[in-house]
Amino acid sequence: MIADGFIGPTQITDGVVLVAQLAGEEAAATGQVLALDVDSGQRRVLLTGLDKPTGVLWQNGALWVMVRRGLVRAEWPGGDAAAGPVEVVLDDLPNNGRSEGTLTALDDGRFLYETTGGLVDGKVVDGSGTLWAFDPATRLSTPVATAVKNA
Repeated sequence: MIADGFIGPTQITDGVVLVAQLAGEEAAATGQVLALDVDSGQRRVLLTGLDKPTGVLWQNGALWVMVRRGLVRAEWPGGDAAAGPVEVVLDDLPNNGRSEGTLTALDDGRFLYETTGGLVDGKVVDGSGTLWAFDPATRLSTPVATAVKNA
């Protein structure tokens, strides 16, 4: 075993081992992103105070984190360096009250994220249940699949 004792871990990345965890009650906005040293088992908090982080990805010196209703990022060069401030990139995404899901890197530099969705007046909110490809360079999202999850 490399490490244990996480509180509500939601995603672990490859390469540098990063762990997104709730770090408390599900709705407490106490979520964290941790860097884990696989040799020593030591962990270091890179980001804290996140609202339900469910996905984490480190790409081109930036930490990308899927949170309850959006996507945030922070600069992080790796190693022992501190992460920069959290920047909201996408906000107010359709949400089912639980989470938006994980992040998955694609070979072309984009990555996948999901909007779980919601209902307003009994109708599905636009963008609900959609798998998106996000381009960090342009900050544009392209739908890849719909009806992934019912609102």
